[in-house]
Amino acid sequence: MSSIFRVSGAHARRSAASIARASGAPFERATIDTLEQRVLLSAVEPFVGPLPASAKGQVGVVEFVAWRGAAVEAKTGSWILTFDQQLGRDGAIEAAQRVAEAMGLDDATFGAIGKGRYATIDSPTRPSHWTIASAQRSFEGLLAIEPNLIYQPMRVPNDPLFTNQWGLDNTGQFINSGFFTGFGTPGADISAVAAWDVTIGSRDVIVAVIDTGVDIDHPDLAANIWRNPNETPNGQDDDGNGFVDDLYGWDFGELNNDPRDLDGHGTGAAGIIGAVGNNGIGITGVAWDVSILPIKVADRFGNLSASAIVAAHEYLTMMITDYGHNIVASNNSYGAFAPSFYLDEFPEGLFSERSAIEAFIAAGGTFVASAGNDANDNDANFTSFPASYPIPGLISVAATAPDDSLAIFSNYGAQTVDLAAPGVAPGSLAPGGGTQPFGGTSAAAPFVVG
Repeated sequence: MSSIFRVSGAHARRSAASIARASGAPFERATIDTLEQRVLLSAVEPFVGPLPASAKGQVGVVEFVAWRGAAVEAKTGSWILTFDQQLGRDGAIEAAQRVAEAMGLDDATFGAIGKGRYATIDSPTRPSHWTIASAQRSFEGLLAIEPNLIYQPMRVPNDPLFTNQWGLDNTGQFINSGFFTGFGTPGADISAVAAWDVTIGSRDVIVAVIDTGVDIDHPDLAANIWRNPNETPNGQDDDGNGFVDDLYGWDFGELNNDPRDLDGHGTGAAGIIGAVGNNGIGITGVAWDVSILPIKVADRFGNLSASAIVAAHEYLTMMITDYGHNIVASNNSYGAFAPSFYLDEFPEGLFSERSAIEAFIAAGGTFVASAGNDANDNDANFTSFPASYPIPGLISVAATAPDDSLAIFSNYGAQTVDLAAPGVAPGSLAPGGGTQPFGGTSAAAPFVVG
């Protein structure tokens, strides 16, 4: 019987079904070890390679593995084969055995799926990228070798308060707050559950929270707090950026390296963005995995000064341009938090603040701001800064209610407001390890950042 493995042009390739019909064995034994290695060209789709070291020697452990440019959950050491036709259960298993031999998997076990168009290979041996690709190309009738992915059609976390977070998953829950009492509208949310089937975020992505500080020790936040990789707590400016021991950000209100939150507002914003997901406690953030960079701009009395705000923007811009930190966005809920800061003395906003924001955006950051909580039209006689600066790259966010209507307190504006997000009683984290009834456009903006 002629081999279906192509060693050279003189060897004909045959389909899996034709081999099975001719001999009762779907594949002839391959001689893959006689071929020299070849570099996969860009036209060949990438394959998963050796799986994580933590799974070495184990089969069936669920871990995240690299697959086609993304991290996906899969059973380690487990592969699914797809053939061009149904081979029957016995034929599929025999075919899988031949493929495993070609891949050098001498310690594998096999199974058939359905009527034999699919088969499984389970082995503690980790095949290389080239071995997988070569095996797939070499057997006529073998359409794919793929990791045994773990699919979750509606990926949800096990955080106990998740069912109350209508902004992430509105199932029509009953909401009782000062601004809304009644049942929500199912689906009036940010579609977080569907998004989590695609990604849960990454700690390689840094987002800054410019606010009253962040509780960096909160058990539902601590794992997602950014740490400066170029600093050690030694009283020196190790990275040379002008800020001594800026391990977890900076306090521009009190000018020190402790950005912890004494008010609660910044922790509430941070919780919506990135409370650790699926950790069995508290709530979940829009991003389960993220690096939150706390930037405190409030002083001990809760005042947010213009100098602190501008300095915060400058710090972030420097950390991007001069030190290469992947800061992709900043959350700015202080305009909604203290609108009188601008209203009386600076009706046109501050040139210094505007220029600092422009520099941050030019460096590659996205600036997200709360539209304000005054039920006013930001296009007309009232303007809420910084949300209303006409700067490309600045996103102004209004607030919605659980029934998908505009929140009764939210500012709006066809020209100055870009979109709306949940803002009526979504709830969030509080300093000291607890939660709080956090809301307003100050809560809506973090949904967008997350």
